[in-house]
Amino acid sequence: MICSWEKEAEKPVIPVPYAEETMTGFEYAAACLMLQTGMEEEALEIVSAVRARYDGQSGTHGPRKNASRFGMTL
Repeated sequence: MICSWEKEAEKPVIPVPYAEETMTGFEYAAACLMLQTGMEEEALEIVSAVRARYDGQSGTHGPRKNASRFGMTL
């Protein structure tokens, strides 16, 4: 998530836009940085979690659905 609050905390009346959404681009960027800094296990965990979130069949716009557009083989 882009932003979250502790359970005890009160959310703002007008929260940060898109606060409770996930954005795969940010997740993949973090995974790439982790790879570059030697955190291979953590990076692969992120990529696996992102890919597991989308099945490619339900019409969701996720990595599996759009992979071929970007030259990826899944």
